[in-house]
Amino acid sequence: MVKYIYFDFDGVLTTDPRGAYSTCSYLGKKIHMSTESLIPMWKHCSKELYFGNETLEKTWACFCQKVEKDLDIALVYEAFEATPKNMPMLALCNELRTVCHLGIITDNPQERMDILTEQWGLRAQFDPIITSAQAKCFKKDTHIFSLALESVGALAGESVFIDNKQENLVVPAAMGMQTYFHNQEVNDVHALRKQLCAWGIAV
Repeated sequence: MVKYIYFDFDGVLTTDPRGAYSTCSYLGKKIHMSTESLIPMWKHCSKELYFGNETLEKTWACFCQKVEKDLDIALVYEAFEATPKNMPMLALCNELRTVCHLGIITDNPQERMDILTEQWGLRAQFDPIITSAQAKCFKKDTHIFSLALESVGALAGESVFIDNKQENLVVPAAMGMQTYFHNQEVNDVHALRKQLCAWGIAV
């Protein structure tokens, strides 16, 4: 029986496919550069931020060098805050929290998730919220999933993980978790609801 449901963040609880896209989309509009040109620069500068090994200030200094602009760091905080919510999915989560335990497992900088956890009131629905910065690894490693399970005393066999990337479902499936691929382009929340019902979760 499924008792615990873990959600990826970007592309599942948000409408953008990944955090780098959300961040660079906002920054691009502000500094008049394309999202596509900024993403490789942001990824280069923020790699260690995702593992909790670098500060946001140093990441931002690197990014400013890459774009050859002296930018106020307030811009990146604004970019984090501008992340678009997936309202239908969050509405489903509001229903689900009355019948099972919800959590988040995400490849994300801690600074970004701390801001959005506070702004969106995520703690009211999700516990734990495990980031790659906390785990020091991405979702291709069992450790981040083990942390999420152990933090609430969950067993893999009674847990579900939902992600918008097929490759992120390989490890949790091998650990014994049920997995579900959510296509953020279609955003068929009803299909997820049907699958959860098939797993015995009445929503």
